[in-house]
Amino acid sequence: MSEQFRAAVAAVYGHDPAQRQAANLWLDAFSRTPEAWGCALDLLQHTSNASVEQRFFAANLLASKTRSDWAGLDPRQRSELAEAFGTILRNMLLPAGALSPSTLVSLQPVLLERVARLAAAAAALGGLATAKRHLALAQELAAAAQPILGTVAAPESAGGALLRCALLVLQQLAEEAEALDSVRRKVLLAGPDGPGGGGGGGDGGGGLVAQRPMVVALTRDVMAAAAGSGALVGSPSVSFPLLLSAVRCLSAWVRLDESGCADGGLSPGELQAMSPGLLPSALGLLALPPPGAPTSSPLATSQAARREQQPAISLFAAVSELAADLLGSGSRTAAAAAGGEAADVAAAAAALEVLVNIGHPLAAAAAAEREAEGATASGGGGEAGAALAALLAWVRMAVAVAERNAGGLASGPGERAVQLANCVVGAWSACPDRREMAEVCTDYFLAINTVPTAERHPALRAPLYSALLPHVMRAVSYPAGFQDWETDVEEDEEAFNRFREQQAADLLESIWGQCRTSMVAQLVAEATSTSPGGPAITTVNGAGGAGASVGLHAVTDWRGVEAALFCLRAINVPVKAAAMGGRAGALDDAQAAATAAEMQALLGRLFGDICSPLGRVAGLLVVPWVCLAVSRLIGEYAAWLGKGQDAPLQAAMGLLLHALTVAPAASAAAQAFRNCCVRGAERLTADPHVLTALATAAM
Repeated sequence: MSEQFRAAVAAVYGHDPAQRQAANLWLDAFSRTPEAWGCALDLLQHTSNASVEQRFFAANLLASKTRSDWAGLDPRQRSELAEAFGTILRNMLLPAGALSPSTLVSLQPVLLERVARLAAAAAALGGLATAKRHLALAQELAAAAQPILGTVAAPESAGGALLRCALLVLQQLAEEAEALDSVRRKVLLAGPDGPGGGGGGGDGGGGLVAQRPMVVALTRDVMAAAAGSGALVGSPSVSFPLLLSAVRCLSAWVRLDESGCADGGLSPGELQAMSPGLLPSALGLLALPPPGAPTSSPLATSQAARREQQPAISLFAAVSELAADLLGSGSRTAAAAAGGEAADVAAAAAALEVLVNIGHPLAAAAAAEREAEGATASGGGGEAGAALAALLAWVRMAVAVAERNAGGLASGPGERAVQLANCVVGAWSACPDRREMAEVCTDYFLAINTVPTAERHPALRAPLYSALLPHVMRAVSYPAGFQDWETDVEEDEEAFNRFREQQAADLLESIWGQCRTSMVAQLVAEATSTSPGGPAITTVNGAGGAGASVGLHAVTDWRGVEAALFCLRAINVPVKAAAMGGRAGALDDAQAAATAAEMQALLGRLFGDICSPLGRVAGLLVVPWVCLAVSRLIGEYAAWLGKGQDAPLQAAMGLLLHALTVAPAASAAAQAFRNCCVRGAERLTADPHVLTALATAAM
């Protein structure tokens, strides 16, 4: 049977389609049998002379059977399998005889990861004693690595490779433990007696969580060595793969909770008590320069350079995830023995100090990288470089801090909160055309806006939010050179509209809450003011009227006008309330009446420009996307058009009749026309000539 199994696996990787199909069918049936355990184990052995692909297949089969069939095995079988998996992993990493650096460095990472995951799954399912034996393997690997850490000058030395294996074993053991059902997870993590239990710890005391200080200490030493300093003497250059392994391992063990519950883990104060300064040091890894050419150099934008930067990019993402686990809204509060909430506040303050110190340098590096990408015509919406990845990770960490304690951040003493907010604005300014940057920065300012205005630092009120409006307008603008969604390949239509209609709309309402009339005045001016040095656009390419067929590039930049119209639509509810009075008596107050008068004037200017043949917006209606924006805007402001004394209701409805002939705008125009009929029914029926004129126009 073993030979038949091996032949079937070989056929799976052969070139004959018929043989591959037959082999897959046979293997699918055979994998459900008890004999599959032994056959796959034999193939996985390093002495089987099987290819890497065949051994990976065997490991994958064993992993699937371990998860699906473990409950049906007796205790002896479970113990034997866990021991066999651990032995295979050990033989891969610590072969008999002299430890060969070349063998370690050349280990196939995909096969190693799969075998390590298999062994970790069996160790976690096997119970506390089995898991501790697996933990001992990681400790043995780490001990074997230290004497040879400096034997190779390259970042990926034999010692570094062995340490990465040790960290992988630890990381996957923690992840598999966290994935168990609640009963087994609690016994494995907290021990059979559990917290507050009456029995002794036994077998080293407690469950896996009792080993966390050892793991944290190891990751701290590895991070120091991989960064070129610390307790261990390693390679003189930074080892991003080793740093990545350390941060991922630390994250996995940070998530474990001593109660055995899921979604618990360490609080920032508890980590600080366990390993003072570790969290700030981990956050500071974002400031490490990536390998290869400087990110400000055009050489750093090539595909080869991006591949070289990939370990650094992955590291920055892992640091961000670690920070979110510790500092985010889902993290827990420190136990009283670790200092309680005060310890968490102090740890978060130390993290905030690091974020403020590295924020502007990271933004400057990302801006330089963006300029280099522009010089090589590779910038815009392509794959993120290392500098952008570091800055994105930094902003996500700032968001985590804000979402955990927005009140303490926005209203606390000192200037750190203001400095952090300015750093986030700087990050957005550095990469204004990146959708992902706009999204995470928006999340930060939405989190700050959950704090009542009166409780915030003065600088986090109108001054901050008024500075955001240009960034939002740029973020919601259509891509440069945009024609239609069929030909644009840089931007995803669904993502673009989702950001505009959800996150951006929420942030615009937040800006309105701080700026009100000044915001509307700025948007109306952006939409209606003529370009410097020329009048409003009335024709395009010499063709008059909205029915002319033109290329969008021929129109003086329409994207800013369209963005302003979108922003005005996004805040239509509070603007209409301010202009018309939300309820009876709302305008009796002198200040409210003055605001209403200003809003009426601004809306009159806006819709006068839209509906006038000489208006700037009217001149851009040849652009289908401006026509769409105008149709939606009229639909949302139909109540004002129907009630406003001098509102151009008839002209707006005439414009909508034309918009019905513009494909992208037709549906919105139809809905807007209906809204105007409903909201303006009194005005429309009061003058029969209006209905006659509209009917004539419709014909």
